[in-house]
This record gives sequence, structure tokens and C-alpha cells, in this order.
Amino acid sequence: MAIRIAIFLLTSCCFVLPARAQSHDEMLPAPQNLQREAAQAHADRKAFLLMFSLPGCGYCKVVRRNYLMPLLRETSSAERPVIREVQITSRDSLQGFDGKPTTQSALANRYGVQVAPTVIVVNAVGELLADPIVGGDNNGFYSAYLDRALEAAEKQFSSQRVKVR
Repeated sequence: MAIRIAIFLLTSCCFVLPARAQSHDEMLPAPQNLQREAAQAHADRKAFLLMFSLPGCGYCKVVRRNYLMPLLRETSSAERPVIREVQITSRDSLQGFDGKPTTQSALANRYGVQVAPTVIVVNAVGELLADPIVGGDNNGFYSAYLDRALEAAEKQFSSQRVKVR
């Protein structure tokens, strides 16, 4: 009987522990109204990033945990970019940059996203300000790629006059 209980407990842990670990995986905020959120970021002179991800994507988790979350936590309020996470396969609705209803998956299609993670930096009307960062951190250069995208966005952001609708 003790052996059966031990086997039951061990097999239960195999199912319960991974589920608990996933539930603690912190997500970035999902976009609700891109027109309003991006316009506010533009008014505050902040970069606006979209991370496209997939549920259970290990590379997405690494990018989120090691690069984007620290960027939110460790950057001063004045310099902190606005970051939203879009699930490539999600049918969750949101307001697009044009104020019209859309879905997260439709937004991913708009930008031709086919690989997760993909991080883009856009202006107030959703135009790309830098080359997309496609894929995970395979070579240890992700921080440099992110810095380069933010710098390119800052240069264009400073020189652009975008009509916000």
C-alpha cells in the first residue's frame, strides 16, 4: 500500500509541478486599444514595443523574462517604453491603430509575423520604426538587438511628426 501511495504522489508531482510553474510565468500586458495606448506613448515620448509570442514558447519566455520585464522594472519612468504582448494565435479582440476592432492574430498577420518571439517598435499609427527582432536569444546578442531597435526608434521618433488620429 505504501508503494502505491508513493507512486501516486510521484506521478501527481509530474503533472502538478509543471502546471504550477507555468502559472507563475509572468506575462506582459496585452494590448486593449492600440490607438489610445500608442498615442499616449507618443505623447509621452516613449517607445512602443509589441512582442509577438506563442503560448508555451520557451524562447518567448526567455525574451520576456531576461530582456523585456527588466526593461520595465529597471528603467526610469520617464524612459520606460510601453510594451504589449500579442499572442499570435489568439482571437482576443482589441482596438487597432485605426480604432477599428481587430484580433491579436490579425495584428500578427498585419506585420507578417511567422516566428515567435518577434519584437517590433512602432510609432503612434503602427508604422515600424526599426527592423523587427525575430527569434530568441541564441547568440547572447539580444540585448544589443533590443538596444539598437530602441535607438533607431528614438532617432526616428525625435525627427518624425506623426499625425495621431
